[in-house]
Amino acid sequence: MVQVAASAARALRDDAADISAWHALARSCDALGRYDAAARAWQMLEKLDGARPEYRLGRARSMLSDRDATGALAILDDRDVADDAPFAAALVRGHALRALGQTEEAVGQYRHAIDLDTSSGIAWWSLAAIKRSVIAEGELATLENLATKDDASAGILYALGKAYDDTADFAPAFAAYCRGAKRWHAAHGYDAESDVRVFDDLAEAPSQCRVADDGGAASSPRPIFIVGMPRSGSTLLEYILAASPDAAGADERPYLGRIVAEMGGYPTKLATSDPAVLAKAATRYRALMQRHSGDRPVVIDKNPNNLWFVPFILAAFPDARIVDLRRDAMDACSSAFTQLFPAGFDYSYDLQDLAAFRQGYVSMMDRLAAQRPDRLLIASYERLVKNPEAEARRIFDHCGLEWNADYLDASNRQGVVHTASTEQVRRPISTASIGKWRRFERGLAPLAKALGARL
Repeated sequence: MVQVAASAARALRDDAADISAWHALARSCDALGRYDAAARAWQMLEKLDGARPEYRLGRARSMLSDRDATGALAILDDRDVADDAPFAAALVRGHALRALGQTEEAVGQYRHAIDLDTSSGIAWWSLAAIKRSVIAEGELATLENLATKDDASAGILYALGKAYDDTADFAPAFAAYCRGAKRWHAAHGYDAESDVRVFDDLAEAPSQCRVADDGGAASSPRPIFIVGMPRSGSTLLEYILAASPDAAGADERPYLGRIVAEMGGYPTKLATSDPAVLAKAATRYRALMQRHSGDRPVVIDKNPNNLWFVPFILAAFPDARIVDLRRDAMDACSSAFTQLFPAGFDYSYDLQDLAAFRQGYVSMMDRLAAQRPDRLLIASYERLVKNPEAEARRIFDHCGLEWNADYLDASNRQGVVHTASTEQVRRPISTASIGKWRRFERGLAPLAKALGARL
């Protein structure tokens, strides 16, 4: 994909009006997570080839991915876009409204998308994933009928599971989730043993690495990385940290993974990397994050998958702080299993894979934290919601931020939220999700056994 972007950029230097090159650049920038550049490419296509609805829709998608939900909605209000691609426009509009906390309006858009394509798994899951019961009786009957088909998508099955889950009909809910997970896993696959081996390699990497000098505290912005498994409270923690006037939340950015991938050979290459190469990579990352930090000296990157790059962070960012926000194993694994992710969590669709991943990740992080306790803090979701001030203060101290009890106020968490936690994070801190896995206690027995948990 990087090569595609580079080829497109070269073509643009040769011919600024090359429509196909601009189109390739827009799509490759989207795939690389450079949503700002993608939005500019889509806008250039509008100038060169007319304001076609497909270009405007592409720009709206890129802007939404770049946390500009308001700007995306302004484009989607264009009647030509809605008329040319009504289903896609309704779906993206729903995502933008939900990110802004306008839940009722988002529900209306998702229902409109379903009216346009009743068999769309993504539309049904988008509606069902709202964190309260929204599936009406007639809609449930439609879902149940769609789920009987041999080609029922994972989205349909997960939506059905969530609909049953919302009404406390737990046995059929878990059965639907299992069917959906099996459907997804059959299509994509996952090798848990490979990931566990990588975890072992990563745990040994810091002892072999030469640390870069990229300016340390003089560099800006100073990153805080929140890592771990999904559905473990990272969005809540980001918003608490970002309430500080010195820190800005940047959501889940893919930049670090892209930069490391371009270095090649990770993690074994990391140990022998020239510190100057590490410093250059860190400078690139800081430049990308600068636009998300504004004038604040600290920026928060809460991408859970950055856990794969913790040794790189320790080597390349002398001033960075890392927080592994860890949730109870059964709650974290069961919550991930019942969530249909857009991408990035391949291990979450099989209970044995989940257990293997959880144990490998915990072992790695424990070993890394023992080596660098000054840089890596293992924090607890349960402590954060049971005794918010004590745990939050501990995290703020680790991150080098001044504490203020007002940071726990839910009114500080009203920004754009793109993750599955968009509804919960706007509410006061609650312990309601602790022990939630027990509603599926019987079905989760294999997971508990694999984890060594007691039922």
